[in-house]
Amino acid sequence: MAESNPAVFTANSSGLGLAAALNVAADGSVTYHGSDNPVARGGAVALLATGLGLTVPVLADGALAGAPLPRLDLPIRALVGGQPAPVLYAGPAPGQIAGLMQINIRIPDGVAPGQAALLVVAGGNPSQVGVALAIR
Repeated sequence: MAESNPAVFTANSSGLGLAAALNVAADGSVTYHGSDNPVARGGAVALLATGLGLTVPVLADGALAGAPLPRLDLPIRALVGGQPAPVLYAGPAPGQIAGLMQINIRIPDGVAPGQAALLVVAGGNPSQVGVALAIR
């Protein structure tokens, strides 16, 4: 059995296409991410994912993630348009059921506008191919 099997949730629920994400502005305001509302280069997005491995301490099945939030046991990396994207937070989605993970990343300045491929790596295992972010 693999220690992780990351998967990023997508807006259309197919596992392909634009990621199910929120754009997070510098003032903390949040808007839905989409082709009509792309994230700026240098901006931040919050992604929803699963399969990132165990938490420490382990969350019980059916438990809601609350303070203090457990940490992930594996390192998490993200690539946007093939470029490393700084991970600002990776762990349980606060207030959500065990297994639903949130990954906050900053979009690299060098990513070209348009749709950019998104890849999340938990430990050494990558997420599915075919997920993207809309970049302005």
